[in-house]
This record gives sequence, structure tokens and C-alpha cells, in this order.
Amino acid sequence: MTTSDGTAPLTFAAVVDLDSWLTAHPAPHAGLWVKVAKKG
Repeated sequence: MTTSDGTAPLTFAAVVDLDSWLTAHPAPHAGLWVKVAKKG
């Protein structure tokens, strides 16, 4: 799967990993899609 700009989506195993990525890549962003999964 690729995004509309041809890049692969990023996945994060934990919220802290996403938070670290967002901190390292500050705004502006064109947008952010979040897919949330739950166990069970």
C-alpha cells in the first residue's frame, strides 16, 4: 500500500513511538491519517 504521494505508510507499535515521530517531524503537515486497532 502506498499513499497518494507514493510513499509507504508508517506504522508504530506504541503511542510513544508515534509521539516521538511527531516530535521529530513538527508541523506543517498536509494531513495525518490514523488507523487504530484494538486487541480482541
